[in-house]
Formats: sequence, C-alpha cells, structure tokens
Amino acid sequence: MAVFVCGLNPAGSAAKSSPPIKVGDEILEVIHTRY
Repeated sequence: MAVFVCGLNPAGSAAKSSPPIKVGDEILEVIHTRY
C-alpha cells in the first residue's frame, strides 16, 4: 500500500523540515509503523 503526500500547509513544520516534505513524496514509515 503506497501513501503519498497530496497536500500540506506551507507554513507547517513538514514544509519547514530539513529536507522539506513535498507534494508527491511517498511516506515510508511513521513512528515505526511501516506503510
């Protein structure tokens, strides 16, 4: 099952992270839960 970013808040922490998360990026793991 693939999970992709389809939108985000440009003022949010994800967009300001290093490297920034962008629309179209694939989410592979969230807090040790694989997708």
